[in-house]
Amino acid sequence: MAHLTTVMVSCEARQEARDRTIPQLEAAGLHVHEFYSTCDPGTPQGQGEVSARALRFALGLSPDPVLFVEDDIDVNVHRLKWFLEHAPTDALIYLYNHEGWERVRRLYGPDAERAIRREAVIEAEFLEPLMLRDIYGSQAVLLPWPVANAALYLLQTEGGPLDGHLIEAARRTERRVVIALPHAVQHRYDRTSQEPDRHPDNYKFSRSFYLPASRP
Repeated sequence: MAHLTTVMVSCEARQEARDRTIPQLEAAGLHVHEFYSTCDPGTPQGQGEVSARALRFALGLSPDPVLFVEDDIDVNVHRLKWFLEHAPTDALIYLYNHEGWERVRRLYGPDAERAIRREAVIEAEFLEPLMLRDIYGSQAVLLPWPVANAALYLLQTEGGPLDGHLIEAARRTERRVVIALPHAVQHRYDRTSQEPDRHPDNYKFSRSFYLPASRP
């Protein structure tokens, strides 16, 4: 992929998280545009308002795809570069997904689940999931321009966080949804200046991130 716009959502109090994440993205050749929300976890707009600002900026800057990231991620630089270079232009691409075992089985199928459990070498690919309802999270997603535009519209008209609108934005713009496996991104799950987790038992990390891949 020749060109894209990278935007990161954060807040002022999360400087330490950004200081860990941004150099990793820059090592992959990305220039990160930062957007801050208030650091008040009780603010009604929450992540949705700052996500809308970030998307609005990216959409106005160029017709290129938008790489939307949160501030608490780690990056496999070589893998991320490979996925971005080979990214299909007709798909919303999740570079990360929460990988509890039940979700892995439902989304990827039994063969992929067995490979991940065995920590086997797997071929890097853009996997079309078996279902869409268990995909959520906006830690790292690559949005074609039309999907980003539709997601912005949904944020502005319906509110809520971005991850609740991504699948619908892809549906409205007739784009596929794929997951990059093994993940190029890991979630650090930094709760600084955020609300307490409403679902603390959910597994909010990637298992495939640590797997060796046959490429790159």
